[in-house]
Amino acid sequence: MTKEEYKERSEDVLLSAGFRFSHRGCVCNGSPYIYIKQPRIEVNTWPARGLWKLFVRGSTHATGTSISDLHNQLNNLQQ
Repeated sequence: MTKEEYKERSEDVLLSAGFRFSHRGCVCNGSPYIYIKQPRIEVNTWPARGLWKLFVRGSTHATGTSISDLHNQLNNLQQ
């Protein structure tokens, strides 16, 4: 999967789960795309690396590479 495809697929999953794009992160951290959802849930995605990281209240909750794993983690949080 190309980085553009990874970005599009991850963004589709996040936006459908109620997240909103916040900003691009620091270049020193690989310029992640940062999405947030209240109360204090954040997802950072690195399309060039094919990586995502889910934070809940500032702590890492899950990390992965598969978009379907990201979707499952978000579904588990909502239950």
